[in-house]
Amino acid sequence: MLSFLSIPRATLLRNTCQVRSIFASAVTLKEAVKTKTSAETIKKAARKPTKKAEKTLTKTELKKSEKPKRPANAYALYLKEKFPTLKNDSNKSIDVTKQIAERWRVESDTIKEFYKQKAAPAFVEYHQLIAKWEEKYKPTLNGYQKFLKVNLSGKATGKEDAAKLLKEYASQWKALSDLEKEAWKNREL
Repeated sequence: MLSFLSIPRATLLRNTCQVRSIFASAVTLKEAVKTKTSAETIKKAARKPTKKAEKTLTKTELKKSEKPKRPANAYALYLKEKFPTLKNDSNKSIDVTKQIAERWRVESDTIKEFYKQKAAPAFVEYHQLIAKWEEKYKPTLNGYQKFLKVNLSGKATGKEDAAKLLKEYASQWKALSDLEKEAWKNREL
């Protein structure tokens, strides 16, 4: 395959007279190199956007993309409701937002409570969705972690006790046969 860098400079300069015909036939980089066109044309073809392959998401990106969006709180609902009434062509959005923020600060508790009640159902649903999402992406425990979880539950009272117990359970784990370790790995907690 011929690349842009492998074409000698003299060849590129000599072929500048072909520029007119190349511009008329709209080129890709490969076509420009095959027809021995000028350096300028090849550079232009190289700058042309190419079709990008669809990117597959990594686990982390997929996890983030599936995370439920946080719903609007009481202030955001208040802002959303009041903004269209105060905004016109002469007012800047920042100024309108500042006015609404000032109004919110001096607003009575009953009005604020009304908007909090309005926002509450969305937050209940959001917390349920977050719990499902976290459960979906919760990492599975390996056999050793399950072994420790069962054996350590409520036994350690301080840091020193925990350290001693961990050493003891680590030696017990090492003494287990591969079959017993596999049983811990497949065990449901």
